[in-house]
Amino acid sequence: AEFVKIETALPHNHHLELTPDHLLKAEGRFVKASSVKVGDVLQGDHNTQVKVTKTKTIVRKDGIYAPLTPSGSIMVDGILASTYVSL
Repeated sequence: AEFVKIETALPHNHHLELTPDHLLKAEGRFVKASSVKVGDVLQGDHNTQVKVTKTKTIVRKDGIYAPLTPSGSIMVDGILASTYVSL
C-alpha cells in the first residue's frame, strides 16, 4: 500500500505514515495527508503547533490499519489525526 510519510520538528524523529486520502489537522483544518507540505503546521497534543519538516511517498507491504475511535480522532506520535479518510 502507498503511504505519505510526514516528518515533524518534534524531538525523537516523530513522524506519521498515512494513506494519501487519510485526514489530519493541518493549518487549522482537516486535509488529506497527500496535500500536506513542508512548512505546514499540524496540531499536536495539548493544542501545540508542530511544523512539518519533510514529506515523502513510501510503499509498505505489511498492510493497512484503520483504528476507529468514538471521537473520530486519534493522537499518533504527538500529532492529531482523524480516523477517517476523504472520499
